Amino acid sequence: MSQSTPIARFNLNPTLLSPKQVTTLRWIFGVGGAVALVLGIVALAFPEKALTAIAWVFGIFFVFTGVLRLVRAIVSKGLPTGWRVFNAVVGLLLIAGGVVALVQPAALIDALGILIAITWIIEGIASLADASPDQSRWFAIISGVLSIVAGLLILLWPAGIVVVMLWIVAFILIIGGVTQLVMAFRFGKTARKA
Repeated sequence: MSQSTPIARFNLNPTLLSPKQVTTLRWIFGVGGAVALVLGIVALAFPEKALTAIAWVFGIFFVFTGVLRLVRAIVSKGLPTGWRVFNAVVGLLLIAGGVVALVQPAALIDALGILIAITWIIEGIASLADASPDQSRWFAIISGVLSIVAGLLILLWPAGIVVVMLWIVAFILIIGGVTQLVMAFRFGKTARKA
């Protein structure tokens, strides 16, 4: 391979960009950062409304996807009947789930919490079941018991874990938004001075 072969670069080097491209990227960083920052603050300030909005988005998505599956089942006359029936049933279930999420968004939030709780309980039972007889046995037992206890606690307040997850996402949005805003002001500054 000769030394004149170009090497692919995977970083944003402002010295390789035109001033217009640098300005465009700064605007993209700024707008993206501002949107992330606002969404994070709104999610922290109004967690219940944020979760309701998320449930509505999923509700609309489920209804839309369900209708598409139903239409696919109806118009795909040349395909096997089992495939068409399966798609029709899945479509109807998605539509029903979407309507429930739109009418009762808390039900979707609770369902997500319950799913997390059940998964954690199953993980705990699995940890207890495969605890090896060596020195790591007690760590597996402690891990399994903690998972089961956490799952049972979440079952008592399933929306609680979803709220905690929302807080984590909100903080990530805020930190990411601030980072992008700093990038919007700093990106390409040294390239222009050079």
